[in-house]
Amino acid sequence: MSVLLHFFRATFRDVPGFSALCRLAPRDWLPVFRTRVNLSTHCIDPHLLIPRLPIVKKAIFWLVVLACLGVAASYGYDFYQGQQQEKARIEKARHARLVALVKRRNIEYRIASSGDLAPAVQVDVKPEISARIMDIAVEVGAIVKKGQHLCTLEDKDLQTQKDTLLTSIRGAEVTLEQSQRQYTRAQRLYERRLISLETFQNAETDLESARNNYDKAQKQLESQVNVNLTKTIINSPMEGTVLSIPVVEGQVAVAAASVNSGTLLMTIADLSKMYINTHVNQVDIANIVQKQSVDITVDAIPGALMKGTVTLVSPVATIKNSVKGFSVLVSIDKLDPRVRPGMTADLSFPVIDLRGVLAVPLAAIFIEDGKKYVYVTERDPAATSKPERREVDVGISNYDFCEIKAGVKEDEAVLLERPQSKDI
Repeated sequence: MSVLLHFFRATFRDVPGFSALCRLAPRDWLPVFRTRVNLSTHCIDPHLLIPRLPIVKKAIFWLVVLACLGVAASYGYDFYQGQQQEKARIEKARHARLVALVKRRNIEYRIASSGDLAPAVQVDVKPEISARIMDIAVEVGAIVKKGQHLCTLEDKDLQTQKDTLLTSIRGAEVTLEQSQRQYTRAQRLYERRLISLETFQNAETDLESARNNYDKAQKQLESQVNVNLTKTIINSPMEGTVLSIPVVEGQVAVAAASVNSGTLLMTIADLSKMYINTHVNQVDIANIVQKQSVDITVDAIPGALMKGTVTLVSPVATIKNSVKGFSVLVSIDKLDPRVRPGMTADLSFPVIDLRGVLAVPLAAIFIEDGKKYVYVTERDPAATSKPERREVDVGISNYDFCEIKAGVKEDEAVLLERPQSKDI
């Protein structure tokens, strides 16, 4: 009721007779809602109040209409303000995307590559004679010393061959003794002129022949049978770790006549020193030199960061995965004990490392007639000034930023897109 009272007082305060009506008690002037209003004079005579219910209904209706219009107007105003704010936000975000500030940055340029870890020294153990494997004394992963026993080959055939040669040596020895006696007897008879010179020379020849046969049998025993018997005992050629043993006891091993032939008994490597053989694209190979430092990470071991050194850059290009490049050998300076041969390593070759230089994004550099320009603009998105084109002196760049030596100042704003000709 108080709300309606204030509403009518604010609306009809200038209408003649309304002040007298307001002096009445509310219960006395409430029938005004049922009165007839003189629309021509807009006057209300409290003495002509005639209670009429339809007038009250109309008043309430218009009050509701006015309230709805007010609410709609309020919501409409709020919606309009929201649209304007959203438009301003979008314009500000667009300005932020198209504008970058000239800042002091660290510019780094690195060449990335990858390769597999491999031992620096690795030896394939193969037999020098063909024989059956009798015993394997080590297991995969065992750490062995140089000269440590690894496996034993069967020597049955060699022992038989040795016995045969010993018999031959004994026979040659008997023949030599007999020839020596005949030569001594022939020498005494020849001195007494009891035999001819020819008979004496024949005895001398027989002695030399017997001596040669004896020496030959001795050398055959020493150089062949005894040496091969020592080859049935296979010892470690180096200190390291056994990586693989692809054979089993009882298997016949074939002698290695060359590097690529023969049965592989086991592989031993020195895991304290490793290297990585990687393939670098021919476009980047000019930036890689020997003794260059390399950062190494291993995907399989998070946090494993190692340092390496370039020890070899191949002088001849090769094609790998349809990419022409050069083979680069990188040795690991300090090996992480968790890494293993065969793991994939990521290599990073640092080429450029500038600290605290003025730089802008590469997208802000525009080339015209062989010269390089930037378009300097206002930092405020609401500014209406046109961009200024400036020629700049650029330095070293990477994939993201370019060094600016002259032409702009720190904290100036530059465009990342070429402006329209009408905006310049």
